[in-house]
Amino acid sequence: MGRIAVVYLSFVSKTNGTIRGGYMRQQRRWRNRHESVAIANKKHSRNRVLRDNLSTTT
Repeated sequence: MGRIAVVYLSFVSKTNGTIRGGYMRQQRRWRNRHESVAIANKKHSRNRVLRDNLSTTT
């Protein structure tokens, strides 16, 4: 995860020099990807909680 953040930061610093519109478009694409990842993580953690509850009750 840390490596992705480093790549992301270097990418952002590169795009800061480009036209604003392209930068915003790229930002939107990144944000969508991060949101989908966050949603997937949330689903995963919810499943893990359910599994933990099942293992404790049995």
